[in-house]
Amino acid sequence: MLAAYTLGLLRAVSADNVNPNAVIQVQAIGSCFHSNRPWAAKLPDLMSRASCVRLERLSTWIGWAKDDTSSFMSQTAGGRTAALLCCALGSLYSKDRCGMILFDVSRDILPLEQQTSSPAQLGDACMVLEALQLTRLRQCFFEADLEVPRDLADTPTEKDMHAFLNWVKDALQDEILVLQVSGTKCSGIFLSLVLAMCPEDVSVQVNGEIIMRGRQDNIVFSITSTQRLTTEIHLETKLKSNTADFRKSYIIVEGEHELNPQINFSLDGILSSQLDIVLAMVCADPKESLKPAVANLIASMAISFTRKDFCSHQVNPYGYFASTRFPAQGLSVVVGPTYRQTIRERLQKVLCCPSDTLQVPELEYKTLCNIISTALPLSHCTCEICHNGDPWNPLKHPKSNIHAREAWKLCAVARLWGTIGQIAHAALLILFVQASPNSSMRLWTEGRYSSPFADYLWKVFDKNPWVYDFRPLSVHTSILEMTRRWRNLSEDQPPIICSSSTMPERRAMRKLARMKAKTSITKGTVTAPSGLGEHSSLLMTLRPALMEGCQALLLRCHIKQANSTMDIDFLDIHIGLMSLTPGDGCEHDISTPLTLSDYAQPVKATSVIAPVASGAKAIGITLTHRNEESQFLCCSQAVSQLYQGDCCMPCAIAQAQWEAYSVVIGGSPGTYYIMESEMTS
Repeated sequence: MLAAYTLGLLRAVSADNVNPNAVIQVQAIGSCFHSNRPWAAKLPDLMSRASCVRLERLSTWIGWAKDDTSSFMSQTAGGRTAALLCCALGSLYSKDRCGMILFDVSRDILPLEQQTSSPAQLGDACMVLEALQLTRLRQCFFEADLEVPRDLADTPTEKDMHAFLNWVKDALQDEILVLQVSGTKCSGIFLSLVLAMCPEDVSVQVNGEIIMRGRQDNIVFSITSTQRLTTEIHLETKLKSNTADFRKSYIIVEGEHELNPQINFSLDGILSSQLDIVLAMVCADPKESLKPAVANLIASMAISFTRKDFCSHQVNPYGYFASTRFPAQGLSVVVGPTYRQTIRERLQKVLCCPSDTLQVPELEYKTLCNIISTALPLSHCTCEICHNGDPWNPLKHPKSNIHAREAWKLCAVARLWGTIGQIAHAALLILFVQASPNSSMRLWTEGRYSSPFADYLWKVFDKNPWVYDFRPLSVHTSILEMTRRWRNLSEDQPPIICSSSTMPERRAMRKLARMKAKTSITKGTVTAPSGLGEHSSLLMTLRPALMEGCQALLLRCHIKQANSTMDIDFLDIHIGLMSLTPGDGCEHDISTPLTLSDYAQPVKATSVIAPVASGAKAIGITLTHRNEESQFLCCSQAVSQLYQGDCCMPCAIAQAQWEAYSVVIGGSPGTYYIMESEMTS
């Protein structure tokens, strides 16, 4: 077989007078990509046909010699893909520029031993595959129905084409990667290239509408009518469930006895281990275990605290609560219908199982403080800041006083109280985390020896006259910070997850705002529970970026519904979920239809793409009754929302009108069921 391959190569290069190493190198480049659909199917016939065409009466033969370079390349998948690639490059650039592009691509994707040819030799091989012998193939390519506006047809520079080909190769070889191309400049050329090579892997969106979609979305073009100076091209990673792609970290052997922020810990017992470490470091000897005390306090607060406990302001749908939004029933709504069992299981996983019988939060807080004070008496304070009984008092924490801050950092009492405050904060956040088996994460810390949650505990239970708030935004910002993950980031700076838009210009976050529904998505005036407003797919990707000099991860949340697509703000959805209030149950049939015309206030049936109805007093009700993911994607902190749940649609609308909710999210009964708390005082 090797002899036949060598003989075919020798015949090919002798027929076309090209460097054999260049032919092999171009074929190797093609093997790094893959081709499919019409043009790929036609290649073997077009590239290997023998000369058989006579021009009228002239004894001149045109076409391919039977064993030329094109015929040789048609024998392998890499050669056929290379022919398509060379055809496209030869139609755009001169021979020298084609050679330089192939030379640069070779340096990036081929092993050193396969980089054997000069740019000039690669250019000769490219021209042989692209030249007049492939006229028929080139005509097929340009006669395809791929007309694009004139402003999309600019020819990319060699540098841009080189980078684009590298990204295409990565996207085609790794199923978790997706190449996002957003903009107008040169997009037509890039689009034509990938549609010729691999249309089954390409999705094309114009102004938010899908005009073409292959079997896979490995390469996504987003073209809008708004022209920009540059085209944004990013390689992003798809987020998948049940994956743990944490980067390797190493333990600090020598130096200050501080927790290494680069270490990933197993989620099982993560807070229990942190508490054991700090007790050993400050030489504390608790007579009673601190772990149940912390777990009992968090469980008691999560079960019994309501909106009024977390937000001291007078709740008014038209007033202050419009900017803070918290569910009336408290955190138990967010944790889920089986919140008691969920709270116990998640605290047991990271810390310990809380007691079967819980006291009210005030008593659990006093119990915790007494156990901490017994384990390490306040008389051991060396900073003269926490010795008076207020270690969690944020007013007394040193701010700009450097000398006082150094003494505070070295104080064992301040260290113990601060770490326990961080552990309690993390325990509360983990109530919202459903982790896969054998998962790991980094310990989250807000500051060196303090946390906003500890400040909140002191304000609430010590009856401080300040106005206090526990805002959903701070909770979810912390949760997202705990879920940081990427594989090729600098070890020096931690990644940050943040909201992302395809738009690079200023005020890009406004691009993520969903349009309001002008009309109802149903025909007629009668609407029944259905899945008409559900989305068809959800894609979440991550890509690294520099933001204000810091390494960050940009999170893209992309949804599709029918032929419409859009990017939405994932953080906004998450915070909206925390502010979602379930509707009051009713005795009517859950499937009772809704007559939109019965209400003086406009009521419209809406969808995931546009859940909010247009109009100052209009109410939108989403038809997402059969899909929990669609219900989640309808959430937003921008408007007040009611979850239908255990009531019929007419009763949900009536409650929304009475309590001034803008959106009713259509959902299934029993999703949110709040039981009366059973606390002992």
